[in-house]
Amino acid sequence: EGKRFHVGGIDHAGGSLWVPAAEYRKESSSTVLQVDMRTLAVRNRFEVDDHIGCLAVMGDRLIGGNWDSRQFYTWDEACKLLEKRTNPHAVAYQDLKFHGGMLVASGNLSRDEGAIDWLDPATLELRQRIRCGKTDRGVRFTNEGMAVADGRLYLLPEDGPSRVFSFRL
Repeated sequence: EGKRFHVGGIDHAGGSLWVPAAEYRKESSSTVLQVDMRTLAVRNRFEVDDHIGCLAVMGDRLIGGNWDSRQFYTWDEACKLLEKRTNPHAVAYQDLKFHGGMLVASGNLSRDEGAIDWLDPATLELRQRIRCGKTDRGVRFTNEGMAVADGRLYLLPEDGPSRVFSFRL
């Protein structure tokens, strides 16, 4: 979509993919797309005056994080902004998922260390943290995409070409 070519962390629910597409710079703008998983047709879209880099679907809510998730946004199912709040943690979150009643967030603590955090979605209070390092290519495991399913954590840390790393939780 023109200058909004940077696709961030996506999520899915109810037959839809939720995809943020942002400009590739801080404090820019984004389009959030709801895409039919079967046909890939755009069902809905809304604009955000910030770089949304990741999304998580929580029932009838979407939570998005801006560049490094310094701010979290919450939208309702009609794409109306309900809340904007500051990330209380020093982690530059790169991806979010809602899993097991918790907001699971993966991101970077420093140049050498990453973290996967389980956050209370109502308060953003840290409930659990797994610290992690780098791949054999020297890239933090938490640098890019993440998924949680069936007792496993999946990380896609590298820009292309990349590998998917799977860890048992």
